[in-house]
Amino acid sequence: AESHLILDVVCRDFHQKYPAAPIFSIHDAICTYPEYLPDLKNLLLEHSQNLISKPVGLKESIWEPDPIPNQKDVEKVWKKIRKVNTPTKYKDKSHSIFPSNIERGRKFLST
Repeated sequence: AESHLILDVVCRDFHQKYPAAPIFSIHDAICTYPEYLPDLKNLLLEHSQNLISKPVGLKESIWEPDPIPNQKDVEKVWKKIRKVNTPTKYKDKSHSIFPSNIERGRKFLST
């Protein structure tokens, strides 16, 4: 019921009303830019009241990631990377990689 309310109802409605606004669900949280937070909060309260006749409890926080990665975090992720050195391994792995992500990564690394 919770995932239906959050994903199928609130996030869908928010995206339709604010198509330029980013929206992400992470476990039991919905994330967007701070300027859209009041609108998202209002939609969540409105839809929860309509669907379950009770307002839901909300906790609001502003998260600002550090754009400079921590060296330990980079090393931790780097150790998990496994070389794809055969056509069979490439074929197995290529289905889980979106070409757009590869292109974005390529552009990011070239700047």
